[in-house]
Amino acid sequence: MGNSILVPINSIPPTIAALNHVLTLEGSHEITVLQVCPIIERDDSIRQTVIPEAIDEQREASGQTAEQVFSKATDYAAEHDVTLETVIDSGHPAERISAYAATNDITRIVIGTQEQSLLSRILRGSLPNAIMKRSSVPVTTIQTPTDESSRRHDGTGQERPLTFSRGIN
Repeated sequence: MGNSILVPINSIPPTIAALNHVLTLEGSHEITVLQVCPIIERDDSIRQTVIPEAIDEQREASGQTAEQVFSKATDYAAEHDVTLETVIDSGHPAERISAYAATNDITRIVIGTQEQSLLSRILRGSLPNAIMKRSSVPVTTIQTPTDESSRRHDGTGQERPLTFSRGIN
């Protein structure tokens, strides 16, 4: 196997779009789908002493989302005769995704994202941008439009996600 590709979960439709992109790449690839539960635990954290139930609820919700995406992604990959590895981690998403890529011989990260306004990106930030800043491997983002009017189509009427990347494709 020449390429090991990491597909981080970034909600269901963008993740499936990213997975679709990976499955259409030529050559053989090892594919890992990663869910990072955005919980940062510190022993001295007030969140740990005041609201541990909320942290458990967030971890459970993140795990349920991961299982939904893992199920859809595994079924989708099986249609293309490809098997996936699935991994759940917790911590700061951009840091954990970049660290996973660095420690597991990942050759590329492919992440799906939905369109955001410039103001939204400034105020809330962007997970793909944060990953690009931290990653030592190329990062490809697959942008899925949020409304019907902005969708790009190829000649067959099929939606074609916008693709942006940093590094070598």
